[in-house]
Amino acid sequence: MVRDMALASDPVTQDELNDLAAGHRRWLETGGGGGTWQVLKVGSLPLAIYNGPSGAEGTRAELRYRRFEKGADLRGLVLSWADLTGLVGEWIDLRGADLRNATVTDAQLRGAQLSGADLSGADFSRADLSGADLMGADLTGTDFENTDLTDAKRI
Repeated sequence: MVRDMALASDPVTQDELNDLAAGHRRWLETGGGGGTWQVLKVGSLPLAIYNGPSGAEGTRAELRYRRFEKGADLRGLVLSWADLTGLVGEWIDLRGADLRNATVTDAQLRGAQLSGADLSGADFSRADLSGADLMGADLTGTDFENTDLTDAKRI
């Protein structure tokens, strides 16, 4: 159901992503982040709730149940503390991205390029990372509970 919801949405456009990333950067720079996540099930859908400091400017990034076109280039994107629950993006390129402490539960990221990314403290519970490239990624404290890591490159 999560995947179907994401696929029913329009893909995230480059302009939308640029605006979202800029607002998120302002949120982080003015005190956002550093909180905790609680992921609940509402019916059969995961819902991530953030509890913590909010930035004085900008907005915390939310891409809940959204999708990216296959192979989208998101290299170096900064989305620490973002809500990426149910995100769909097969073969997307997140090399060098900052996803520290983001919630990426129930995401469909088959074949994602995550090499060199900072995934420390991120929650990938129940995500599909089959065939993903995690080479050189910081996985300190990353939650992979019930995550599909079939054929993923991890060292």
